[in-house]
Amino acid sequence: MGKDRVPTYDKVWRVEESHRFGTDPTVELSAASIPDLDWNLNLLRTAGQYLDWISVHGYWGNTENGLVLRPQYFVFELYANLMKDTVLDLWKEDVPVLSGRVRDGDRTVDAVDIVVTADGGAYAVAAVNKDPEAAQTVSFCFLEDTPREMRVHTLNGPSVDAFNDVGRTEVGVDAGKGEPFAGSVTLAPHSVNVIELR
Repeated sequence: MGKDRVPTYDKVWRVEESHRFGTDPTVELSAASIPDLDWNLNLLRTAGQYLDWISVHGYWGNTENGLVLRPQYFVFELYANLMKDTVLDLWKEDVPVLSGRVRDGDRTVDAVDIVVTADGGAYAVAAVNKDPEAAQTVSFCFLEDTPREMRVHTLNGPSVDAFNDVGRTEVGVDAGKGEPFAGSVTLAPHSVNVIELR
């Protein structure tokens, strides 16, 4: 994603903001700055109102052989390229939860965060499985225009500590094949997913 794609970057932050306030208010949002004044100014103009943190480390790094694509880059890429422009209302039932200690006390949060977007008869669902050990199955019920086909893009690695760096590539996106939509999707443990539905 380049600095000239400000409207796309704004769309990413609107989706992230829906995640945060719609499901888990303890989630904090961050963005990566780079050594480029135009990029950083555009970042602050379009996403500044949503951000809790700005990472000065960036989400890629230069190497002798090119760029290191860090996991955050792939999240931005998935959201910017696959999510639609309209965020839809949704309801949730029987959502599993995770409990644990977070900075200032114990918290219980949904194990899965969902944001549904649409454009015409096509949908894109951002689905994050925060459970580090268990897969989670998500079922969908559409009131109209039920999709017939799905394609799941999954970002994860071999462990919760997996990372990409110079000489180390452990995290990437698995873009599944198009398949018939059966009404549910199983999300891999500790994964960020975008589900395309048509």
